[in-house]
Amino acid sequence: MVSLNGVWLADVLDDMGIAPGTKLLVAFSGGVDSSALLWLLSEAQGLRGDDIGIMHLDHMLRGDDSDADRALVQRVAARYGYRAHVYRRPINYLAHQSKQSVELAARNQRYQLCQALMVAEGYDYIVLAHHKGDLTESILMHLIRGCGIDGLIGMRAVSGRYIRPLLQVDKSALYALAEREQIAYREDKTNDDRQYTRNYIRHDIMPSLHALNAKIDDAMLRLSQSTQDDVDFIQLEVKNAYKRCMHREHIIDVDAYKREHPAIRRRLLIEVISTLKQRRDIQSVHIGILDDWLCQPVVKGRQIFYGLVFTGGKRCVITSQMDDEDIPRPEVSFGYGVHHVHAYGLRIHIAKRPISARDIVIDASMFASGLVLRTRRSGDYIKLKGLGGHSKSLKKLYNEAKVPAALRKNLPILSVNDEVIWVKGLRASIYDGDVGKSHPVYIHIKEI
Repeated sequence: MVSLNGVWLADVLDDMGIAPGTKLLVAFSGGVDSSALLWLLSEAQGLRGDDIGIMHLDHMLRGDDSDADRALVQRVAARYGYRAHVYRRPINYLAHQSKQSVELAARNQRYQLCQALMVAEGYDYIVLAHHKGDLTESILMHLIRGCGIDGLIGMRAVSGRYIRPLLQVDKSALYALAEREQIAYREDKTNDDRQYTRNYIRHDIMPSLHALNAKIDDAMLRLSQSTQDDVDFIQLEVKNAYKRCMHREHIIDVDAYKREHPAIRRRLLIEVISTLKQRRDIQSVHIGILDDWLCQPVVKGRQIFYGLVFTGGKRCVITSQMDDEDIPRPEVSFGYGVHHVHAYGLRIHIAKRPISARDIVIDASMFASGLVLRTRRSGDYIKLKGLGGHSKSLKKLYNEAKVPAALRKNLPILSVNDEVIWVKGLRASIYDGDVGKSHPVYIHIKEI
């Protein structure tokens, strides 16, 4: 059995690629898992010099017990000299309002608070106390609900900015550590409530599985690790398929798509939707419908999922449902500063000094004439780089770039009078990166 101490945890964090001196936020419930984790982090702190804070959320479900949990958090924070971020949220009410389970509503609230603290306080990682038994339970929950190969991972030790250094540790080892080092912790009585799915699995299913295989947690850990390797390899193939099948991010070459393996096709669709809509709650049944439709001999008509419209043809054009409904876009004028234009999904920064290596640069006199973000008008023209200052009509540019008609009507344009200086996703104008201005104005455009 591994000897749990500060040196051990320092090695685990090093293996995860977490540099010494990192600012870490520990999601702390006060139970034995997070209490043992916090003790280990404090022991490793002398070796690594990490800056550690604690986040605790009172779910307002347990009356006096919740008060005692908060008191423990304050004592532990004072003992270790850590900052404590303590919050209260009426989880039962929030679950009812959002029509979610109490478990999901609580998890979402913890996630939102952690994300907000990362931004406000500059934390680099959120440290979670999930252990080997939690991994087994997560895999079983995924299987019961119905999952693909990704669900067999359960959870990763490093997932973006969330890390789980105890994922290969048995729960019994954490209890033993707490007893050996006299680590104070609280027992949450709701962990015995079988109305929650995870608790039902823990108390009624896991004992039977342990009777069949005493090392079921080790077996599930091996399954998770091998599946991660498989999924990571498949995702590399999906990225290659994306290059073969996609023209920009909104046109699918249907013939190229049909040539891909079904496993790659389905993941490719998930990648496309995730890229365009920033969503993770994509259902496999919807992916199956889209895949069947795209693999027909002739792809006709339209499919609408997640606010995206897929229009059939040899090239499947993807537009947002908002664009497809031809909702008018406002014309927006700008002064200096940072502007978030949500109608176009753009952040526009205008300054008298360079902002990035890819700024659009115009003269102050031109800027004074009025800089406008809008959609196309009849007579629009653009002076493209490499044409010696000659202009080209926007209509001709769209035709040459084969921009689908469904996209043209709402494609964002930045202009001064009728001269277009930027079009989203198309060739650069003569103002892109130009520094030969006596009184330059720098414009940086970024999607939000």
